[in-house]
Amino acid sequence: MSAVGMAGDPVEVTRTIEVTVDDSMHFIPDHTTVKTGETVWLFAKNLGKVPHEKVIGWITEFTEHAESNMLTLKQRQRCGIVWKFAQAAR
Repeated sequence: MSAVGMAGDPVEVTRTIEVTVDDSMHFIPDHTTVKTGETVWLFAKNLGKVPHEKVIGWITEFTEHAESNMLTLKQRQRCGIVWKFAQAAR
């Protein structure tokens, strides 16, 4: 579990968020707003040629990667995770 939430139940998903990343580490969109208690499908697609990671959490948690709050993307791969946010975040 992260300070911003935990893996969620697909039955509770209220919306889908799509994010892309390229080899210059640009995420599009560069931010997303979520509500406290909201459960979303978060999909990330790697448009680049090198592997990338997408971690859900506060910047202070980025060194504490855990399988439940992280997507590892090979080149051109798209992955998703269901996430329930414990608090509102942007």
